[in-house]
Amino acid sequence: MSVGRLSVRPRKIRSHPSGASSLCRREFLALAAATASRPWLDHVLCAPGPPDTLDTVLVRHTSARGGASALDAVHAMTATLAITEGGGTVTACYGAMCAAHPATDARVRIDVFAPTGRVWSEGLDAAGCWSWAENEPGPHVATRGESALRRGVLLNLYGLHRFPALGAQLSYVGPRSVAATSYHVITATFADGFRMSFYIDSHDWMIARRRDVRPLHPDRDMTFRPIETKFWDYRFVTGVQTAFHETQTDLAQGKLMQEMTVTSLVFNPVLDVGRLARDAPPLLSS
Repeated sequence: MSVGRLSVRPRKIRSHPSGASSLCRREFLALAAATASRPWLDHVLCAPGPPDTLDTVLVRHTSARGGASALDAVHAMTATLAITEGGGTVTACYGAMCAAHPATDARVRIDVFAPTGRVWSEGLDAAGCWSWAENEPGPHVATRGESALRRGVLLNLYGLHRFPALGAQLSYVGPRSVAATSYHVITATFADGFRMSFYIDSHDWMIARRRDVRPLHPDRDMTFRPIETKFWDYRFVTGVQTAFHETQTDLAQGKLMQEMTVTSLVFNPVLDVGRLARDAPPLLSS
């Protein structure tokens, strides 16, 4: 935010009855100039107290999602998703678990179904990253999508407050306004150099937008695009607030690329690690 032109009368502001010293015109103009060069001062003037920092924003965001204890208790999940893209809608079944660290212990499986049957599968198991298209005889080694799958585990199973301990460094960019809405922006830099910015709504402290530059489907098309993901319809599941609706838009073209709705979600289900392996049967939607 910035402060525009201010009109100040050429006389001192009267003293408060309590005896507090008055603020003269010169001091007021100096304060206004400082506010214009430092946007966070506008927040200070409106709500006395220190400016927001990475720690204060993380605390508010973590509390809004359900608290650190609830978030830290999540170690696995299954979800069924309705994904609309390119004029068609498919059903995706997602399963993930992580015992210690996403970089080494992540296990993931995604099975995608059209009305005609399974059309795509991919995942991470003990042998590494794999994929399996509908016209292939079986799964094969795949490396292009591995980083995206591991980041997905971090995003889906962990709160932002845990990112630094898991190798993703956080920095507070500051307040930003998008479409007349005020956000606190935090940027995460992952171990491989990938960067992602989270736009946290200053009213409910939930992540409303996420921006990064990446391929939408790295297994099929390595074209890097500036992508904005919007999140809404947050609901509590086992004490943790999670978005049940999201869209992905190409910011350069202003084109909606994908829309996703969560139709079922379970945190910490009874899930054997072997169920996520490449040689296991596809995960079926309920």
